[in-house]
Amino acid sequence: MSAKFAAIRATGPNPVGRIVVPHAAVPAANDDACGSPDDERLRAALLHFAAHGLAAAQNAFDRAEHAIAVGDPRVAAKWTDICRLLDKRLAAGLASRAIL
Repeated sequence: MSAKFAAIRATGPNPVGRIVVPHAAVPAANDDACGSPDDERLRAALLHFAAHGLAAAQNAFDRAEHAIAVGDPRVAAKWTDICRLLDKRLAAGLASRAIL
């Protein structure tokens, strides 16, 4: 039998067998399993980013600040969440506000 049709062993000293045999899937290195956003929040952040580009995080920050100043905790939480998804450092300034 030619080598082309010979079975490849997964164990032992055969280096080709270790390369060819598929291994278990490894999760992505940048996967944030804990605290990952749900689909609705992520969709809102992506739509906001599509509308405002690189200024989206600052725009969300400004809207959250305005909602805090007006005294609307629900809207402030929404914009703080969007700001946090786009720029965590920028949103850290909003987290200390008493209304949230």
